[in-house]
Amino acid sequence: MGGYRLHIFGLCLVLANISQAVKLVKTNVTGPTTYIGQADTVRFDQTDYVIARFLGIPFAKPPIGERRFQKPEPAVVTDTMYDARRFKSICVQMSKPSSPCVSRQTMSEDCLYVNVYVPLSKLAPTDVAGDITAINGSLTTGLTGSALLLPAEKKAVFVYIFGGAWIEGNGNCYDGSVLAGLGDVIVVTFNYRVGLLGFAATEDDVIPGNAGLWDQILALQWVKDNIGIFGGDSGCVTVGGTSAGSISSLTFGLLPDYGQLFQRMIPMSGSVCPMKYISTTGYGTTLSGAQKLGCDTRGSKQDIKSCLMNQTAQSLAYAIPEIQVPFGLPIATVVEAPLIPTHPCELITGDVGMDQTKQQALNKFGQKDLLIGIVSEDGESSYQIWSFVNHINKTANPFISMEILTQMIFDFFASKYNENINDYKYIIDTAIDRYLDWATVKDDAERSNQVVALLTDLFFKLPTVDAIRAHEQRASNVTSRGKRYLYRLKWPRTSALYQQYIYKWFEGSEHDSDIVYVFGDVTDQVDVAISKVIMTYWTNFIKTGNPNNGSVNSLTKWDEYSVNNPCYMDISSTAELKMGLGEDSRHFWNELIPNLKSQLDSRFKVGAETVKDCSRNRAGGRRSFQTLVLAAISVVWLLV
Repeated sequence: MGGYRLHIFGLCLVLANISQAVKLVKTNVTGPTTYIGQADTVRFDQTDYVIARFLGIPFAKPPIGERRFQKPEPAVVTDTMYDARRFKSICVQMSKPSSPCVSRQTMSEDCLYVNVYVPLSKLAPTDVAGDITAINGSLTTGLTGSALLLPAEKKAVFVYIFGGAWIEGNGNCYDGSVLAGLGDVIVVTFNYRVGLLGFAATEDDVIPGNAGLWDQILALQWVKDNIGIFGGDSGCVTVGGTSAGSISSLTFGLLPDYGQLFQRMIPMSGSVCPMKYISTTGYGTTLSGAQKLGCDTRGSKQDIKSCLMNQTAQSLAYAIPEIQVPFGLPIATVVEAPLIPTHPCELITGDVGMDQTKQQALNKFGQKDLLIGIVSEDGESSYQIWSFVNHINKTANPFISMEILTQMIFDFFASKYNENINDYKYIIDTAIDRYLDWATVKDDAERSNQVVALLTDLFFKLPTVDAIRAHEQRASNVTSRGKRYLYRLKWPRTSALYQQYIYKWFEGSEHDSDIVYVFGDVTDQVDVAISKVIMTYWTNFIKTGNPNNGSVNSLTKWDEYSVNNPCYMDISSTAELKMGLGEDSRHFWNELIPNLKSQLDSRFKVGAETVKDCSRNRAGGRRSFQTLVLAAISVVWLLV
């Protein structure tokens, strides 16, 4: 989910040569009395926007020393004046040459900071200089001068949670300036702990677990308590994110104890299903990482924690555990009370018994507005994870062979049924037949692109549709119903940089490719047009819960999704409303395959019982043979 990949978005923005400090007076009595930010102009599609950045504001005490692995504590800032003109450190993580933004950042365990982007005005280029002067008034050098006067009307807020498979990523790499300026919304990004530093767990109080997720919740609480200082409306907050950040935003929406921190959700390319994306074996993951660090895992949990506490932060960041389940992630959030008492996927699918109180609480999910979707070839991220874990890229041939593909499909089912691979021959063959053209099966590039299509269906498209269908079901139980919208994004061309550094054979839109459009980090005219459409839809939704409101009149009307009207916005060089995203795949995987498995099980069970009868009573041999023949005929009939 966003890990092991090339981050090609530098988010380099075209700024005017006007940049001055701005002073924001805090009106409440606790914390700093004044924040010092930076006013800048940013240009997008030949329009200049004036924004103010407030960077590196602490929302939690530094998780260092004895606070390593622990739930974060709210920050205590006593400065009367706080300089928020520069980014602070990002959390310690793997650093790769292919991640230029990360390589430019300073890493530290002291990393829990938020960044706030505030829109000020929308001007023609000739008016910018005068406007900046008016904003700053008599502001002089340093941290003195007049205060920034924000508009009386509170602005809607978008809080973006970064992705990176809970192993990498940071909020500093996502500049919210263009999105804030064009959409007239406040944008907030932040850092949270990743890797073992954020998600080690012993499933008890020794290492409580989900520290990185608790970081996210505390950041959302900071927004609720403080965003009014920056002109934001704490009652109009949208939480969204990509990949792992998408999973987080949807998880919080499903948990009523934390859903009260926001009113809308924009999960992009990530859902709480399949089950394996959220772990139930946090201690197993921690043991695997501890073993890589040379810790004696035969001792007590306290001994293991002591060993981990003695490791450097960098060593912990590079101690990537083995994957515990097929197609899982090396690091994952953990089902663990009180934060995640029930697996969120069970709440989506309804595969859990809940009393009336829990049902009523979950109905709050249906009260929130939801805009959710995927990128057309999101499954390439799962392909990359599989490649990384199995060291495929270290061989001369980096392609997934037919043998590996067979094992991959079995692994997906084995996580449910835990049976022998031979029991799945017909299931596997049926799945392969759906996706592969046997005439080109020896073409490595063609086969690999079709594997990406299979993985996109299983791990992105179908779970996303399941989530929006569950939202509709929950909304039907409440009077104040949230609205829901579904989308698919497809680039009009494949990223040349991606093909150069990752997979030369890849065709389509890679996972995370939507980020540059959401934040306006594009320069090509076709991309600029797509980005403007997306930012307009997104910020209209952030402000009103409806992507069609505001200045979207010239764009395609986006109808609300329902089971009876399964429409989605297909966004490419144009935006077109289409019907039935993934409906054919949904029928295949959710109905045909389970029914085929059930029928095969019953047929083989009949055959096995007949063989037992035959061994006890030879007189029944002829009848047993007939039964076996009938069972075989039934199997053949099912597969025709």
